[in-house]
Amino acid sequence: MFGVLKIKSYRLLWSTQLLSNLGDAIRNWAILFWVFHASNHSPLMQSMILLAEYVPALLIGPFAGIWVDRYAYKKVLIASTLIRALLSFAAIPFIMSGQIGMVLGLIALSSVVQQFFQPAVSKGLVNFVPKDHLMAANSLSRTTQTSLTLAGPILGALVYQTLGAELSFTVDGILFLAGACLLLVMAVPNSQPTVKPSTFSKAAFWKEFMEGIHFGWQNSIVQGIFSLLCIMSLGVGAINLLNIFLVVNEIGLSEQYVAWGNSVQGAGMLIGALIAGSISKKMKAYHWLTVWSVGIMAIGIIALSLSWNEYIMFASRFLIGFGVTLLNISITTLFQLEVPEELIGRVGSVLETAPLLAMLISLSLSGYLQTLISTRVIFLGSALILFAAGIAALFQLGCVKTAKSKEQSQQTSGL
Repeated sequence: MFGVLKIKSYRLLWSTQLLSNLGDAIRNWAILFWVFHASNHSPLMQSMILLAEYVPALLIGPFAGIWVDRYAYKKVLIASTLIRALLSFAAIPFIMSGQIGMVLGLIALSSVVQQFFQPAVSKGLVNFVPKDHLMAANSLSRTTQTSLTLAGPILGALVYQTLGAELSFTVDGILFLAGACLLLVMAVPNSQPTVKPSTFSKAAFWKEFMEGIHFGWQNSIVQGIFSLLCIMSLGVGAINLLNIFLVVNEIGLSEQYVAWGNSVQGAGMLIGALIAGSISKKMKAYHWLTVWSVGIMAIGIIALSLSWNEYIMFASRFLIGFGVTLLNISITTLFQLEVPEELIGRVGSVLETAPLLAMLISLSLSGYLQTLISTRVIFLGSALILFAAGIAALFQLGCVKTAKSKEQSQQTSGL
């Protein structure tokens, strides 16, 4: 897995991701703590943080890939990194004057810019890394992200308590500037757009957007990934929202076990990423890995819904985290292998946004259902949704077709 770091351009891109994710961790916890105190512990203002982060992703996300495909991805990476650094610095005066609305507005703008950064990273990765090393690169990225997820709360809280919100945002901005400097020296083998930016018009915009939609609609693998993510998000949203109710009200544990369960799930994600990286050279059947990952997650959710003590709860959370990481790595690799480089931005943007909308729908519905039925029953329903998604993926990702072809080939050779 770490062998891909020998590729200099990828090493610089990975380092930039590391710095930006580290900056995000510091900034996110700083904004959480600062708004909590500045708003006098207002739950409404806490929810506004989520809106500032997610609404731009829903509104801008599906269209961001058009610009990523239209312009050289190195320029998109540098511009988005620099803009996010400037937005962090711009928030400092408003933090000092206690203007929560202005700070949240800048957070929303930063989320808008983030929608351009991620597709550009995907385009860079498929240009830098050979196809047979893509899974290793994705495993390394997931390992890094998971490690920061585990360390982020501790680091973010430490920086905030030591330096305060203003200097936390300063550190965030400096980290993004450092990432931009790395990108400036990054050599790119193919960073030129397939369409000249000068040809841009309203008609061209929608034409290029529909090209991405059309490819996804015609390609069975992309269809399978899209359906899988949307169906799964409908089930997983309930887990994220109602986990505290299961732990406290159903299992009878204290609130601290919710945080410990999250840490155990993070450990499962980290182990999953390390294992995926170690088998990346031998793994070719990414469609089967995807289906098995969904099955592991579903089994983990069933075990979680039936938990009666902390040990079973921890074991189930570990299993869920393990499955989540394997799934993310497998579908990311499948996507990168299946989608042409010139369409990655457009297809990827839509592919990431639709599941987020499904997740928000699930969050809304599960909160209402929790007032009518048991949390355990809702979790079992979520597991059934995941099983349904896995069965659909068997057909849409070609697993059944491949198995039949292999069986027919064996019968022919036997004759």
